[in-house]
Amino acid sequence: MNNAELQLRGVGDPRLAVHATSALPAWLWSVDGTRVLWANPVGARLFGAANGAALAKKIFGPADSRRRQIAQLARTLPPTGAIRLERLRGFGAALGALVTCGCARLDFADGGHGILIASAEAVGRAM
Repeated sequence: MNNAELQLRGVGDPRLAVHATSALPAWLWSVDGTRVLWANPVGARLFGAANGAALAKKIFGPADSRRRQIAQLARTLPPTGAIRLERLRGFGAALGALVTCGCARLDFADGGHGILIASAEAVGRAM
């Protein structure tokens, strides 16, 4: 799936659309944590990207703590898509602090999978 299709998925899929205009950051990660497949504007800005499409081009390396957290979540989240609250590091909280996020494994009709991370609290500067 190309980048444009991934960005449109955020509007067309009700599980992501609810987060598209949220004031709280949200991201859909690849299950291995190497890429952000989709992000709302607040989520993209927190990672220093102009928008979700720009963030989708970034590759997160093996040493990135967010990549490791996502990969670990992918192994432990239920395949039902149920949301589980997790305290994560590096998702907009102050240095060394944790942020509470709703996390879910999402399966798509085309056979793709992603890990949804949606912050449950305001982080960073308001948009």
